[in-house]
Amino acid sequence: AELVDLAWVEAGMPLRRNPVALQRVIESVIAELKPMAKAKDTMFVVSVPQTLPPVMGDEDRIRMLVFELIHNSVHYSGVGQSVAIHAWSEGGAVSCSVTDRGIGIAEHELELVFDRLYRARDTRVQALPGGGIGLTMARCIVHRHGGSISATSQPDRGSTFTFKLPTVQT
Repeated sequence: AELVDLAWVEAGMPLRRNPVALQRVIESVIAELKPMAKAKDTMFVVSVPQTLPPVMGDEDRIRMLVFELIHNSVHYSGVGQSVAIHAWSEGGAVSCSVTDRGIGIAEHELELVFDRLYRARDTRVQALPGGGIGLTMARCIVHRHGGSISATSQPDRGSTFTFKLPTVQT
């Protein structure tokens, strides 16, 4: 299903353009991922103000983006680690970062993780299931919404993925 979703997003199919409350999307994704997090004894540390201005976009696609980043953080974290989700607004945009203390990504692979089917060469990553589609789709969704996404990481220290989306212009 991920490949179908990616094809849909990449093909430039029309996106709905509605005000989306990012904090509600984040809350709903965290609720959906609670069982997975509980199984790994992962704790969510959430810093998301209820006063965030709405972003303009397709709520289903933005939800896919948020789901992908939080799911990856839990998936690649060790047992008993925390995943931090932080959101803030500045200058006509809302940003959201998802930070884990997991396997991490080597510096020369950081940009590659957004490429279709690319998976980090680390044997711990290769041992986990995954198709290398999720971050490609996340980047595509962000770009289709006029936003940006970036990653920072250190091997064995964890990773942070941050995206920025334009707010509703009044």
